[in-house]
Amino acid sequence: VYLEDVRTDRRTLYKERARKEGLVSALCTPLASGGKRIGVLRAYTGHQQRFTPYDVSLLEAIATQVATAIVNARLRRDALEAERLERQVKLAGEVQRRMIPARPPEHPHYRFGCVYEPSFELGGDFYDFIELPDGGLGVVIADVVGKGVPASLMMASSRSVLRSRAMSGGEPDEVMTEMNI
Repeated sequence: VYLEDVRTDRRTLYKERARKEGLVSALCTPLASGGKRIGVLRAYTGHQQRFTPYDVSLLEAIATQVATAIVNARLRRDALEAERLERQVKLAGEVQRRMIPARPPEHPHYRFGCVYEPSFELGGDFYDFIELPDGGLGVVIADVVGKGVPASLMMASSRSVLRSRAMSGGEPDEVMTEMNI
């Protein structure tokens, strides 16, 4: 788009500002990438000027380079954000795996075998063994609905509440009723 005089052109929204800044003629070209417009590049002069085909071509070439730089910067930002999230999920997965017993407890009357293989880095499945105040042993196998971060948060919360309630010495049905409130 060519504007011969931005101070008087009807398409100029801030004419007074253009006057104060000394802007007269303008040439605008889109910043585009992959057929999508991502911005506008504008060139202004302080005097009335008719831009040549060379000026137009040069501005369009610069706009192509600027658009490429913007897209690359956004891709880099997105990649860094994805890496950061991946590191956080891995760390959360490690914390979650520490909540799962490393090995089953020794018990004079029972032998336990356990395998825990989550399908995702984070999940809602868990098992636990809880030594109860009366000397008994509580065994928990749970599957929180869903996968990923929400399920893992629900699992961690449920595990904490369950352990707390179980350690208070309540009967299993009482503990489960309190868990479901």
